[in-house]
Amino acid sequence: MGIKLYLNVLFLFLIVGLSAEAQVKERRIYILDGTKSMMGYNGAEDVWERVKSLLNQNITNIDEGKSDIILVVFADKIYEKVKGKQEILKFLKSFKPEYVTPTNITIGWKEIENLVDPSKFNFITFLTDGEHNDNSALDLPSVINDADRYLGENNAFACFVRLTPKAIDPKSSKILESAKNISFIDGIKFPSLIRPSISKLTVNLREPISFNQKLFFEKFNDLDFPENFSIGIDFINNSDSFKVNNPTVLLTKADGIIPIDLEFSGSISPVASTEIINSKIELRSLTPNVILISNEVEIEFINKPEKLAQITINPDFGILSNYPSFLFWSNKTDTVFQTVSVDWSEDAKLSNSSLNLNLKLDGLKDSEYGLVVDGYPQTSKEIEFLSSENAKEIGFFINERMQSGIMSGIIQVSKIDLDRTNVDEPLTFEIKLNTNFNPLKVTMFWVGVIILGFLLFWFLILRNQIYKKFHKASIQITDPYFKSFRVGGCRKMIFSSYPIKQNSLSTIFKGRLHNEVNPIWVTPLTFLPGKNKTDLIKVVRNQEFTLDPYSIFLKRYGEYNIKDKSRKIIKIKIS
Repeated sequence: MGIKLYLNVLFLFLIVGLSAEAQVKERRIYILDGTKSMMGYNGAEDVWERVKSLLNQNITNIDEGKSDIILVVFADKIYEKVKGKQEILKFLKSFKPEYVTPTNITIGWKEIENLVDPSKFNFITFLTDGEHNDNSALDLPSVINDADRYLGENNAFACFVRLTPKAIDPKSSKILESAKNISFIDGIKFPSLIRPSISKLTVNLREPISFNQKLFFEKFNDLDFPENFSIGIDFINNSDSFKVNNPTVLLTKADGIIPIDLEFSGSISPVASTEIINSKIELRSLTPNVILISNEVEIEFINKPEKLAQITINPDFGILSNYPSFLFWSNKTDTVFQTVSVDWSEDAKLSNSSLNLNLKLDGLKDSEYGLVVDGYPQTSKEIEFLSSENAKEIGFFINERMQSGIMSGIIQVSKIDLDRTNVDEPLTFEIKLNTNFNPLKVTMFWVGVIILGFLLFWFLILRNQIYKKFHKASIQITDPYFKSFRVGGCRKMIFSSYPIKQNSLSTIFKGRLHNEVNPIWVTPLTFLPGKNKTDLIKVVRNQEFTLDPYSIFLKRYGEYNIKDKSRKIIKIKIS
């Protein structure tokens, strides 16, 4: 059981290791001069600290998940060989070039053959501060010439960095200038590197929609590019029937993928027997410190009808608004639309060709979003284009609540019944998501705000104007019975022989009512707040009672006799 478990674990680690290895597409190799002249020995220029800083910065920026990294130190022979990003950075912290030996540059070039992996793209950076001075070594120009040929045959490219003027050898310079797979640069710096993203272009001379081609370049390292840099294009053509129209291109975009348009002119007779002409273009950097890796691109000119389709779409779908469910009001999402256009070649139309487009939103399951084509909801995320159709309006809506932000998606060509399309990679698009509040929630919120505002206005301002309150006062009934009470804060006072009820809403919205109950008050007598603190209480006229001394307002500290029709006297005192 233990052996079986061990084998399973070993197999798992092997699979993981192979998977990680399969993802690595590049190999970066650094060949470093380790002679003591790098530190100023024997009158040489001390360049080590600057070179060390440059190496640290360059290696730190490499994604080890995509690239192997190897550092080799040479002098008269190979002295050090370090693999792995962290191991190299750790090595550089303590290493000093202190080998007092001749500089055998040939040994560094020959070592490349032991390091290159043809299954990956290999980029070699060769750094030295002096010329080759080991008389026992091989002839340097011959070695560089052999290395150039080896690199071209094994998916590799090298840059020879001549750190000081002493590293410039006239004989070797001639070889380097004519080399196809080795570039060179002078000074303590690394070049900005770009390369074509494809090695072959196909141009159909009989199909205008494919006559103009885009050639894409991609940055190979993270160094800053000049704001503008130029590329020269040499068209190596086996026929004089057509030519490239733009032999020099100025590029201004320094980030990401850089496209340029290649425009071809000329023609070949449609009845010519030649159906395919193979040619190529050679690319040259016309800007110092910008180096082209892989400076050749093959071109295949096709001189026959083909079934072609050119697919175009605006990648910006706009803003998609949605809101969540609330109570009985269910969630809803808008639909955003864009038009997908397909331009078919005549041969594709005659052959009744078709293609399918598969559309997908990143990070969402198929059940979480829907697709609409020409106004009709679809059950599938794949739509079919017939050669008789040139455009469809496609739309997306989302079934689930999403956070605001940007969502990306892809369009892939599938089930293709064509020779070629203009879509080599999936088309990408973006949808801006805007999550709103549920309309019912918004309505209830604003109704609540309005009601709350009205209540605040009523209780703080309006109620006090309509239903005034008594100032603080004390009332004493001294005869024929004794009773003392305060009426401050009340809006009305009623003397009656029976209780007068006031409901809760009236108490809240109008104010409190004070009711003095005694059988002597046969007819209710009502009092309201006076006009100021002196005239405290206003007597509401009542034919059943008279006031002595007569007054409409009862004043503070006043004493009054209230007489009813039967001449009963009730004495009250205000304080």
